Amino acid sequence: MEAQSTTQAWVASELDVKTAEAKMEAAQEKVEFVAEKVEEAKETLKTAEAKVEAAQTTEEVRVAEVAVEQAEATVKAAVAVAATAEQENEEAVQEFEETVERTTTTTTTTTTTTTTTTTTTTEDWIRPVRAARGNSDKDVGVYVYNHAPLIPFELFTAEPSVGKWLNRGKPIPERDWNTNERIDFSGGHDATKSVRPDSQGGRKATFHGAVSGSKATSGSMVLTFEGGKECKLDYAYSGEECPHLEPEEYGTASCESASSSSDCPEFVISTVDNINGKSITFVVQNAPPAAALELLTDARSTAPPPSRTAMLMGISGMLSLVAFTALASWRRSAVASVQAQPAATELAERC
Repeated sequence: MEAQSTTQAWVASELDVKTAEAKMEAAQEKVEFVAEKVEEAKETLKTAEAKVEAAQTTEEVRVAEVAVEQAEATVKAAVAVAATAEQENEEAVQEFEETVERTTTTTTTTTTTTTTTTTTTTEDWIRPVRAARGNSDKDVGVYVYNHAPLIPFELFTAEPSVGKWLNRGKPIPERDWNTNERIDFSGGHDATKSVRPDSQGGRKATFHGAVSGSKATSGSMVLTFEGGKECKLDYAYSGEECPHLEPEEYGTASCESASSSSDCPEFVISTVDNINGKSITFVVQNAPPAAALELLTDARSTAPPPSRTAMLMGISGMLSLVAFTALASWRRSAVASVQAQPAATELAERC
């Protein structure tokens, strides 16, 4: 004898997900804000302690010691608030994840005279984490470009191995990307879309991120072409400011604060701004051979079918042209990187 029943657990609505995400983002902002206050309090304490060391009279020592006591109390209070904020953030993240799971979870229970089986199916994905608050005047921009002719690919920003992704904010018109964000570049870098299984999938994304201009940051992103070929994009910033240069010195700039590379230079060109170190750029120039042939095939699909010999000669010629164009573009990019303008001009042009 067998009895089977299917029960649908409470399914979260789009509003439920948005509400939970808003709560989570607010909690993350609070954590970031309080963390900044903790650092400020610690700096105040260091200043007060330095004044004690520098005090020369009894009265100066007394005043400085009082300032130290006040600073210590402020640090202690800020740390306590930070701990509470972290706890609230963890709870908000858990609530959000559970809400997202409820949008896709169905529970089916099958019962026989001897066994009971319960199966739960959920969507498996990595939830992006909002980028921390940055500084548009100081932080370093990381850019990925997909120029015409467009090459279909997705970018996974991942999480920096050192440091974290930041959002520079105004006056930059677009947000910077988030941690663990997956972005579709198939429509070009000016028409990027978010890739995620929930209601936010397909929304407008961005082609740039940012890292701290005062702290060391490094990591790798993953670029995946339409055919499945993956490329690793490595970026790093030492946290050191580049020496100031006059415009007439730009041609010989050699600042090494920023660095970049990829494990597929035949497809992706990486450059950095050697003048002020405030820009790390990856330009997708070519697609892997399979994707390149597919693009060529699509371009020729509307033409009358040529003879086999003509087809082979045509493809060979077009591939040679693609290689020549890529080489010319690479040379132009190399020259442009040496003649790069200051970060303010660059951001105005790109964003």
